[in-house]
Amino acid sequence: MGAGHARTRRLFLIAEVAGSTAFLIFGAIFIRAFLTTAAADPGFDAPHLAVMTVAPAEFGYTPERTATALRALTEDMRRIPGVMAVATADQAPFFVGLSASMTINTEHLDCRTTTCPSIPAYAVDAHFVDAMGMRLRAGRALDPTRADDRDAVVISAATATRFWPSASAIGQRFDDSARRTWTVVGVVDDIAWRQLRADPPPVAYRLLGDADFTAPVAILARTAGEPSTALGAMRASLQRLDPHLPASSVQTMAQRMAMPLWPSRTLAAFFGVCSVVSLLLATAGLFGVTYQVVSQRTREFGIRLAIGGSAGALQRLVLGESLRLVAPGLVMGALIGAAGTALVRAQWLGVERPSVAVVAAVMAAEVVVALLAAWWPARRASRVDPLIALRDE
Repeated sequence: MGAGHARTRRLFLIAEVAGSTAFLIFGAIFIRAFLTTAAADPGFDAPHLAVMTVAPAEFGYTPERTATALRALTEDMRRIPGVMAVATADQAPFFVGLSASMTINTEHLDCRTTTCPSIPAYAVDAHFVDAMGMRLRAGRALDPTRADDRDAVVISAATATRFWPSASAIGQRFDDSARRTWTVVGVVDDIAWRQLRADPPPVAYRLLGDADFTAPVAILARTAGEPSTALGAMRASLQRLDPHLPASSVQTMAQRMAMPLWPSRTLAAFFGVCSVVSLLLATAGLFGVTYQVVSQRTREFGIRLAIGGSAGALQRLVLGESLRLVAPGLVMGALIGAAGTALVRAQWLGVERPSVAVVAAVMAAEVVVALLAAWWPARRASRVDPLIALRDE
């Protein structure tokens, strides 16, 4: 029975060490993923953007009245001290919900019978590129004063690369699913719309139209300084326009970016806490097992000392046996950590396979903890009085 209990305790100890090793690896990679995501460049001037969302249609505004009100509102906001540019769009980056899409049919096929590729499409005004602090790579921005720009689009660099990899995208024409023909007039930088990721997906931009004013509209203001200082003035502009038209939300872009950062931040915190707790449990388990083993081997240690063994040799013996106890758990934990990382690395920016350096650091930390946990029992073993140990037997 005693041998069975000892075996069970050792198995539990191996499981604790394996769990703590795996959690330490998970904690390391998710903390790194969070830091990578937080430092990712969204492709626009996020630190200086403020966003107000309004829904005039919900308060009885017709599309024509909404267009007039938005023109007046954005003109008033441009007079706010510190505001450099103001634009309107059907969405602002990091929104919650579905986005409109646009079919890119470069072959002029019938998309009713043929599968045609589509990409997210956003409706913006002529000031959007400037307000966002985006770079115009080629061509020009959309211009509502030009009649032909009602059928024009500005596309992202990723869109140009995907559909026209070996030619200039400017002047290219394509059909959408309704067989409406669009012309590319500009190419802008890729930006993050839904997630902070290394490879933003292709998108297209078209001019805002009356049909877009039946849904909420985002107003984006780029400021010279801290955008939070402009939020109150933006609310005041809206109140001057219509005291009965409330803003759905008024935020800085940094506040909006908290949403895509939430998963990586939460996982980093969760696995960080779990790794600390599991490491403490493994330390307590190793201390208990080592202490019990030392207590059961008091006579053996007494004999070793009586025949000339040194205290240092006994300490090294106990510490070495403790390391042999945790070795299987270290290997199992490293394998679990590597396998778990492979399952999620494709979904999170910054999640990579644990490097040799990370695994080595985790295993080194586990070894140090194991040595610390076994130090007191090893010290106790080296101080056994041979005469007392033999007399007790």
